[in-house]
Amino acid sequence: MKKKYCKLILIVVLFFFASSMFGQKQIKGKVISKSNVPVAGVSILVKGTVNEVSSDFDGNFVLSNVSDKDVVLFSFVGFKPKEVLVGNLTTINVSLEEDVMSLADVVVVGYGAKKKSEVISSVAKIKGDEVKTSPAANYATSLAGRLPGLFINQRSSDPGQENLDILIRGRGTFGDNSVLIVIDGVVGRDGLSRLDPQDVESISVLKDASASIYGARAANGVILVTTKRGKEGKPIINFNTNYSVSAPTTLVKGATPYNYARQVNAMRVRDGQSELYSQAELDAFQSGSFKGIDFWDELFNHQSSQQRHNLTISGGSKNMRYFTSLGSTNQDPIVNFDKVTNFKQYNVRSNLDVDISDNLTVGMDIAGRFENVVAPPYMFEAVDNTSKTMPTNEQYIVDDKFIRLLDNQPNPFAYIQQQAGKVDKENTLFNGTLKLNYKFPFLKGLSFNTWGAVDYIQNYVNTFNNDPIQYILESDGTLTPDKLGLDVSVKEEYFRQRSLTYFAKLAFERSFEDHSVSAFIGYEENRTKNNGNVLSRRGGLISEDLPYLSQGDPNTQTADSALGESARQAYIGRVTYDYDKKYLAEFGMRYDGSYIFPAGQRFGFFPYTSAGWVVSKENFFKDNNTISLLKLRGTWGITGNDRVQPFQYLQRFQNPTQGGGVFYLDPNATNNSAIPLEGTNLIILTPAGVDPNPNITWETKKSWDLGFELGLLSNKINLEVSYFSEKRESILAPRNVTIPTYTGLNPPYENIGKTKNHGVEAIASYRTKIGELNLNLGGNISYAKNELVFNDAPKPEEPYQDLQGHPIGSSLVYNAVGIYRTQEDLNKYPSIPLRPNARIGDLIYADTNGDGQITTADRIVMEKSSIPTIQYGFNLGFNYKNFEFTSFWQGQSGSALQIASFLNQGISSADYFAANAWTPDTPNGSLPAIGGTKSELNGYTSYANNYFTYNTNFLRLKTLQLAYNIPKEALKSSFIKNCRIYTSGSNLLTFSKFNNLNFADPEQTEGLGYGRPLQKLYNLGLDISF
Repeated sequence: MKKKYCKLILIVVLFFFASSMFGQKQIKGKVISKSNVPVAGVSILVKGTVNEVSSDFDGNFVLSNVSDKDVVLFSFVGFKPKEVLVGNLTTINVSLEEDVMSLADVVVVGYGAKKKSEVISSVAKIKGDEVKTSPAANYATSLAGRLPGLFINQRSSDPGQENLDILIRGRGTFGDNSVLIVIDGVVGRDGLSRLDPQDVESISVLKDASASIYGARAANGVILVTTKRGKEGKPIINFNTNYSVSAPTTLVKGATPYNYARQVNAMRVRDGQSELYSQAELDAFQSGSFKGIDFWDELFNHQSSQQRHNLTISGGSKNMRYFTSLGSTNQDPIVNFDKVTNFKQYNVRSNLDVDISDNLTVGMDIAGRFENVVAPPYMFEAVDNTSKTMPTNEQYIVDDKFIRLLDNQPNPFAYIQQQAGKVDKENTLFNGTLKLNYKFPFLKGLSFNTWGAVDYIQNYVNTFNNDPIQYILESDGTLTPDKLGLDVSVKEEYFRQRSLTYFAKLAFERSFEDHSVSAFIGYEENRTKNNGNVLSRRGGLISEDLPYLSQGDPNTQTADSALGESARQAYIGRVTYDYDKKYLAEFGMRYDGSYIFPAGQRFGFFPYTSAGWVVSKENFFKDNNTISLLKLRGTWGITGNDRVQPFQYLQRFQNPTQGGGVFYLDPNATNNSAIPLEGTNLIILTPAGVDPNPNITWETKKSWDLGFELGLLSNKINLEVSYFSEKRESILAPRNVTIPTYTGLNPPYENIGKTKNHGVEAIASYRTKIGELNLNLGGNISYAKNELVFNDAPKPEEPYQDLQGHPIGSSLVYNAVGIYRTQEDLNKYPSIPLRPNARIGDLIYADTNGDGQITTADRIVMEKSSIPTIQYGFNLGFNYKNFEFTSFWQGQSGSALQIASFLNQGISSADYFAANAWTPDTPNGSLPAIGGTKSELNGYTSYANNYFTYNTNFLRLKTLQLAYNIPKEALKSSFIKNCRIYTSGSNLLTFSKFNNLNFADPEQTEGLGYGRPLQKLYNLGLDISF
């Protein structure tokens, strides 16, 4: 019986198997775009199965084991997916439609937005979602290396007070190089650093003359920030939280007891004194039986924490859309023994759009932020003394009390204890914008847009400086308080600023068959007022627990105040035209007025023009299966820079009876009633500063930019390259030659300086899909080289010392070519006249002018500085099923630092100097001798030379993230729509020859770490949507 059942089951199985086999078939076909270009790499998948193939280079494919009931899904990056029911088909040819949201990606430009395909100027863009993978608390640091032309360097990492250099296309002037920040259309609003990454929709960088649309403040480039807005649909609630642990990227290694002691002995012997440390002590130091203390390590080798939380709610109906965000950030101290430092930030943002009618839309944007930064008042003193403290100390803390060190040196950590006081800063910011947009019904394409914005800032700083206490460890083990002798004081600072901006624009945009035209004219006005005061008292505090101004000694009270007012006015316009999206042209201008200059010279005209040719749309390109996009573009224009001290056309005066306060007096004013002109109370005013310059005007930049965009294999591969050239004129500088100092005159700064700058930028990307794996690769690189053309500098001693013709910021240094190691070297090379008795171990300076002696005339130009000439970044990312992986690397080249540290008896330094400086016992030391006049002669404290110049090129793993999205099926029974768990890191790896020297991070300008060390972060986060 069982055998019969088995036979029956086997027959049924074979029947169904045979039926299915006979029902399977093979289909083939070709995938093309709407423009009849074959599309390679398209995923062709039988839905609900793993049966998948990809189209070949010619768009062809063959898919086996397909039944009539199957549905085949065609998908590829940059195209809309398409489904086809097989039925009785054996050949399926598919034409994919380009995804407008992908290929026509919107790029925010000055006072508007364009499709990426229509942009013909040099604009770099990044989406906010790409940046928020970084766990860094400072938003601007997350942009470093991500956008071509944008140079960002972080110089320190004090919580809430990170020091950043932000440049666009490098340094273009020896004046102010600050970039202009525009947030949601409002010029000069806030900044990048404290933005909440969950609020940012996109970042655009205007690098070429198209920035002229922002006029007198746009010469250094413009960064446009667009925040998120609501979209029609059900409410989406998103909560993101993450927790980070930080540690230094690298630490300065302090001198070891052995290296320090042997250098001190060598110095003393050279100066005719006896050795300070005995051989037994040296042996103990060298063997490690005496450990000593590395104070650098004790202070900075510290793990800290950081937390960020954000809640957003967005959605909308047909007539109303909203986005609301609440965020908070908390950072703890990043150095040991610091129980004072803390940074807290709370931010809110709400963007609302309402369609009153089909033609009228109004909007309201509100943003607010509160920051509280608390820090020790003597952090610099703590770090400075840490760098000098001798490593031969055996202990520095007893019973949690900091003790006085050897040779009565102050304990550096006493400066940052809670008892030493604190600096408590509170910053409050409010931004509000009301907007209106009206589309005129009588003429299609004509619209009117206007908005008004208010920006309010209020800062309050309370500084309590107490006299830090250390303790003397007595011979019987008792501790005696020992104050460091600093003044006790309380200071309060208040500052507030209100800025009002009004903007109106009349715009027209219309297409007529193959012709498209858009134009607008606009008006913008800004008025800003600010005031502040500083009040302080020294001593007299009843108790250290009451560090308030009212408790200080009123007899020591000081008070100061300041106020300011500014105004700007601008007329703006732009016209664009294109024919068949193939030939494109644009002209824009800004007629800009600034309060900084005298009446009659306050307005400047800043135009630009751009042209583009989409070659790939020509008929002779239609059959090209490889090149999917080829666009040529160019821009020329003039921008301005008015970031100079205002009112230089007026004479500055000071009132000696009022503490020397400085103010301006307008000789053309009809009412100066505040200045008594007669009677017994006549006040004698004295001029302050330089003489006035009634002809002061703008610094101007003329620039042109040429570039091309290339897309290959249906834009699977993309490449953009730009070359730029800039010339600046009318930079403010003193006439050092025309009016020499011996005349006794104090001439004003005049618009006489000139510079130029040029460079190349490139960005490339590659995207593909292999089965369920989506892969993306990308990279960018920027090169910028500037040159000082003219600044009326005094004539140098030798022609080769002329800094004109070299990069801005170049300096003169002695050319050190080696170290005197033998008597033959001493006989061969000349010495410095001021120190004629050069000895073995000293630096050899080149006699550049060949006069047989070393003088200042032998110095040569050193071009490198802390600002790199090359910055680059590249990314690798993929997602597979529910997993996501993102990595981003950033690097720089062409930068350098001059680092030399004085080491002497009682003053330590970095181990690099102590270990490598020449001594009789180490005649092959790579550094010159240290000590006394040797330190001065050999460039440790003076005689700047190129021997102590170190390149700070580096490659860094800037961001790394691994995420997992919990399958939606697992969330069906809950109210959670999406749940994403991720771990990430920042600054995890750094590769640099600079690190081999055991100095600070190569990105810091203080190589010995006077800025707090940069941090690497290890982060764990959760992202949930409801």
